[in-house]
Amino acid sequence: MATTSFERKPALAYPSSAVPQHQILPRTAAVEAIAAGGVDNIDNSGTVTNPESHIDGPGRNILIFNDTDPGFVRFRLKRDDGDTPSADPVGAPFGRRTLKDQNGNTTGYSPWERLVDSTGDNTHTFTTASSDASDGTWQYTAWSPLYDRNGCDQIVLGLTTAYAVGAGNAALAIIEALAA
Repeated sequence: MATTSFERKPALAYPSSAVPQHQILPRTAAVEAIAAGGVDNIDNSGTVTNPESHIDGPGRNILIFNDTDPGFVRFRLKRDDGDTPSADPVGAPFGRRTLKDQNGNTTGYSPWERLVDSTGDNTHTFTTASSDASDGTWQYTAWSPLYDRNGCDQIVLGLTTAYAVGAGNAALAIIEALAA
């Protein structure tokens, strides 16, 4: 992925060094919600209810949207074409809003909130299948359902179940996000 498709921002007030970078989502390309080396690690022993203290795995990114208009985000697993999965990852998305004063200066952030899909579900299992799309190097699961951002301009994905393989290299897997 070319680094020109998103802008890196300095870390905002976030206590975990596990979330080292922020990415502005372009409307036309997927970016890494969880980078390689992170999808095979769960957060907080599999319990994610508070992103501030529970999302502590490696490779987590806070995704920043350019606007706070109503919108959606979706996710998919990108894995090595040679993997033989033995456990599919399960993710839980959360969002928060940047609070600004009347001059547009950032004054803080709203509390993190669970993002839900159209059925009210807050988690998604990235189900792998032999029929997953492939480009000869990577296989891609189907995109998750759309998660309503509820006006949140910052999104982070926690993992309650890690990706594992019987053969291959789980550490190469990535979870991508796409603004929709």
